Amino acid sequence: MIDLQALPELAPYGMAREEKRAFLARELGELTRFHGEHCPEYGRLLAALGAQPGQTDDFESLPFLPVRLFKEFSLKSVPEEALARTMTSSGTTGRPTVVGYTRDDIEMWSTCVARLAVAGGATDEDIAQISFGYGLFTGGLGLHYGVERIGATVVPISAGNTKRQLMLMQDLGTTAIACTP
Repeated sequence: MIDLQALPELAPYGMAREEKRAFLARELGELTRFHGEHCPEYGRLLAALGAQPGQTDDFESLPFLPVRLFKEFSLKSVPEEALARTMTSSGTTGRPTVVGYTRDDIEMWSTCVARLAVAGGATDEDIAQISFGYGLFTGGLGLHYGVERIGATVVPISAGNTKRQLMLMQDLGTTAIACTP
């Protein structure tokens, strides 16, 4: 079983409700502050929606930005040379949303996915088959790094080829799977 004390970045799933709420408020406040300071378009959008960068007192009232705004505006909070990777959304509803990741973003995404995996019951004893694409879609690599982070064994099979998927599940003893149903 995963020792949450040994992996402090996974701690929110071991916290009491109020402690978790305070943690999330701090993190969200830092996120909106950073982007509000480093991306003028984002700061203006937040202000137009009645929110302030760094706001943490009532984070439930913070507005969500429609995805179309990410496609219409250049919402970059770091210079191009700071990017380590460019990926996209799946594009299932049309044109994929292009997203640039810094090394810190990749680390944070891995932590978020590790939290998701732990919340879903995954442990370091699992054999996790990642059946999302490993191309530009952030799902494959995101799930891969997050599951690796908790110490599970990763089977990076990618999408498609159902017969091969089933064969490897049986042969390798897959205990967890990440895929589109």
